[in-house]
Amino acid sequence: MKKLLFIMAFTFFNFILFSEPSQEIPAIDFNQYLNFKPMYTWSNIRIWGWSRDSKIAYSNDKYIDGRGGVITTVAIFDLINDVIIWEKMLDSFNYEEEENEIIYSDAYNNFIIDFRKTCEQNRIEFMQTKFLNLPIRFNKQTVNIIIESNKKSDVREEWESDFYGDIGNYKTIAENQGIKKIIHEKTFSTAAVDVVVCGYFISPFEDRALIVIGEYVRVFEGWDIEYVFIGCHLSVGFR
Repeated sequence: MKKLLFIMAFTFFNFILFSEPSQEIPAIDFNQYLNFKPMYTWSNIRIWGWSRDSKIAYSNDKYIDGRGGVITTVAIFDLINDVIIWEKMLDSFNYEEEENEIIYSDAYNNFIIDFRKTCEQNRIEFMQTKFLNLPIRFNKQTVNIIIESNKKSDVREEWESDFYGDIGNYKTIAENQGIKKIIHEKTFSTAAVDVVVCGYFISPFEDRALIVIGEYVRVFEGWDIEYVFIGCHLSVGFR
């Protein structure tokens, strides 16, 4: 009951915060183009806007499985180097008692106000672009995004592979008319059961896409998709 009351309160605070049309930022269903649905979806991600120098602003309201509560992360992401250049978090777990709900509401509102100010300092323009399915179609070109994955090299017990998955590393490759470039590589500390391309956004200012990768990994109560952002210039770097 307490968890339900918290979720209702959290939803209400978000409704109040984004009640003005100019401020309403919809969460994005990154699973909408997948041919399967994850057991749980813990993340609620919003893309707030874009800059003219290859940055995006986003937020993630993530429910923490097992422990409970929501950690809201706000960040500025560099699409050239694929790194977070600014990040801040607010943990609702610190306001768990019911008598703290109003305090949390105030803290959350101030947190988002500070985030918007940071966005403005980074020349983020508050606008949304449509989340699209592959392949990328842009300026009469077609760019495919390919995942090449390898199984974990060390010998594992069968139950470990069943529990954690067996993908040890992967590369994300962009392909334009048979010409390729690697745009992302990762090695897992444990393993993943699958890695998929969820979709993409096109920058309103550049010949650049934001690719969303889903890593299907083990969490406390089952499997979940962890989302990874990758920037991809659509006309440079292919060889």
